Amino acid sequence: MKKANKILSIILAILMVISIISITANATEPTSGTIGGVTWEFDNATGTLTFSGEGGIPSFNYSNHGGVEERPWNSFFYRYTKHIVIGDGIKHIGEYAFAEGSIIETVTIGKNVEYIGYNAFDYCDNITYVYYSISWLKGNLYL
Repeated sequence: MKKANKILSIILAILMVISIISITANATEPTSGTIGGVTWEFDNATGTLTFSGEGGIPSFNYSNHGGVEERPWNSFFYRYTKHIVIGDGIKHIGEYAFAEGSIIETVTIGKNVEYIGYNAFDYCDNITYVYYSISWLKGNLYL
């Protein structure tokens, strides 16, 4: 019985160390930043990725071996992002900007977006609502 308690104590200690390491790793992942003139910020409590500022969200490269590369929000995007909000100062959304966002449920597109790039929302199969007030749009949404 004492041996079983000792083994259980060791296992619990190892699990505690692993959880501390995991929490520390998540704390170092960036949840906001700037790319060009656009600021992005992720709210973990709501799962919302918001873009504000002036300019456009750039295009990104797609790799058949590893998904969309180079997006600074990739570290949490696939697992936690449920809502995308594109502010009114954003003029365009680049290619593959949100591709493979399989848990995205809603997208809000600001009124000044003039262009949505090829496959910007490719493989975002769970989007149920797209909110927009765009009077003129060229490109394709590919939902």
